[in-house]
Amino acid sequence: MERVVVTGMGVASPLGCNIIEFWEGLLEGRSEVRSLEDTIFSGLTTNIGALVWDYNEAKYFESKESRRMSRSSQLGLVAAQEAISQAKLDNESINRQNLGVMVGSSIGGYTAAEFFITNFNKGLRTSPFTIPVSMNIGPGSNISIKYGFQGPLVNVDAACATAAHSIGNAFNMIRNGSIQAAITGAADCPFSPTVVSAWSAMHAVSTHEDSPAEACRPFSKDRDGLVLGEGAGILILESETHALNRGVPILAELKGHGASADSHHLTQPNQEGPVKAMQRALKDANMTIHDIDYINAHATSTPAGDASEAKALATVFGESGNAVSLSLIHI
Repeated sequence: MERVVVTGMGVASPLGCNIIEFWEGLLEGRSEVRSLEDTIFSGLTTNIGALVWDYNEAKYFESKESRRMSRSSQLGLVAAQEAISQAKLDNESINRQNLGVMVGSSIGGYTAAEFFITNFNKGLRTSPFTIPVSMNIGPGSNISIKYGFQGPLVNVDAACATAAHSIGNAFNMIRNGSIQAAITGAADCPFSPTVVSAWSAMHAVSTHEDSPAEACRPFSKDRDGLVLGEGAGILILESETHALNRGVPILAELKGHGASADSHHLTQPNQEGPVKAMQRALKDANMTIHDIDYINAHATSTPAGDASEAKALATVFGESGNAVSLSLIHI
């Protein structure tokens, strides 16, 4: 089987629309959860969120392009442009038939559709772009079209695990030789009146709106919910052989992937699923818990979710004896 490596990274995030700004913001521990007042998403049932604050669609797209794409698709394409450039996949000598696009999206298509539904209910003309803009495959499709990538185009919707499953699919296809490289990751924007109201109705959103930067409190005793945010993260994966033949720098290697369904409930957490996924990833990578130095947690800051995740982590890593570092990215 082929070894799989990372040769490019791109991001569109509240901390910035490039990897350097994003990384520096993480090292500084900077929160970009702010008030939504006086933004394009003001007037929702929650008044705080993490937007890609410095994003201006006019900087990246002509109006005829942007009106044919959801905000999720736009953010995904911005992140992909950075990753593709770093990996030098925009070179004309690249065999585009062997490049797959596995970029997922979970809710961004619906938030885009809500705009068209509102106009329809007002008796306004239905846009011919309604269906293309509202499909969750939009981020991946627009990347494929812009760069002419003609390998498999797959959209994954696995809620909060969308990017992880997209990366896993790309990893496995490269490892077994089906494709040589892939653009993979996810892009999403959950901000629309109905979607935000629905999150609030589940009592999943933090009520600490008086202190936006501290509203999301993962693993804390006084946590009461998550803070919604938007963004995109893209990786370029390719076989080690392909990367070495192209002479591009290798940033990292992917060793294994694990996935599971706990067959329990659509929203209520259960620790058995995460336990199986972590154990399968370790087995796939031919590694043990003693090889792990760092865990990036999900940790949504919901009372039930964090408790279940903590139990799952303890089940898998509780006997490692290592001082394993754990953190999460909440921006």
